[in-house]
Amino acid sequence: MSVTPDRLKAVLGRLESGTGNREDIDLVLAASQSPNMDRLLALRALCSASCSARDLGLWRSAVTTFAGDESITKLETERILQAIIAFGHSALQPQ
Repeated sequence: MSVTPDRLKAVLGRLESGTGNREDIDLVLAASQSPNMDRLLALRALCSASCSARDLGLWRSAVTTFAGDESITKLETERILQAIIAFGHSALQPQ
């Protein structure tokens, strides 16, 4: 999927700020392999959106898609703590 850098930046900004919607989430996931994708920003934005929405499935998709084998260490401690608060520590353990 080809998405302009400006559109991706706007969508990721909305997700990060908590004003994004499902269409924004779907676009980011669909464009995950786009050369214009900032993978770290996408990971952080989707993880923030998943915590706000209390959507564990989205959190797992974000980590799998954008962190892969590198683990969630790409996330800042604050974001990991938000996920623990939202989902519980045991829910975040690798499956």
